[in-house]
Amino acid sequence: MTTQDPSSPDEGAAAVSVFTPMLAQGLAYWQRLRGDRTMPARRDIDPVDIPGLLPYVLLVDVDDEPVAFRYRLVGSIIVSRSVRDYTGMNMTDLPAQRPPSRLWDLYLRSVTERQPVAMLIPRLGHEEDPAYSVSILAAPLSSDGTVVDMLFGIVDFSRLRDEVLSKPVM
Repeated sequence: MTTQDPSSPDEGAAAVSVFTPMLAQGLAYWQRLRGDRTMPARRDIDPVDIPGLLPYVLLVDVDDEPVAFRYRLVGSIIVSRSVRDYTGMNMTDLPAQRPPSRLWDLYLRSVTERQPVAMLIPRLGHEEDPAYSVSILAAPLSSDGTVVDMLFGIVDFSRLRDEVLSKPVM
C-alpha cells in the first residue's frame, strides 16, 4: 500500500492510500493530467493513453443542489463483476449505493475535498464467485477548475488469499 504525504513538497498532492497497482496507475494518470492545477477536466482524459485501465474505469457525473451521482461510463470488468450494468443510472436509484452508503460517502468526500480518495472493501464470495476485495479510487474532475462536475474512478477486484480468509474474526 502506498501513501502520499499531504505535507509533501507537491502542494495539492492527494493524501490517499492506494491498495492495488491498478489504483496506483489510475492515480498517477490523474496526477499527470492535473499538472499544477487543483484537478483535471474530463476533456483531458484520452482513452488512447490508458488502454489497460479502460475496463476498470468509471466516469460519474456529479450534480449539486442536491448532490447526485450518475454513472456515465462503467468499464467492462466492472460490469462483469457487478449485478448489472450501472451505465446511465443514478446512485439514488440503487438501494445499496444511495446515502448512507460507503460508496456514496467516498464520492461525496472526493467532491467536497476536491481530492482523490480510495477505499478497500473485502467481500466474501461463494463457490462460483470466490472471495475478493474491491478497491475503489474516486478522483475529481472539473470543467471550470473549481467545481467538481465529474469523478474519474478506478475499480479493481483482487482475489483474497487463503491465509487472509482463514484468519479468525475477532
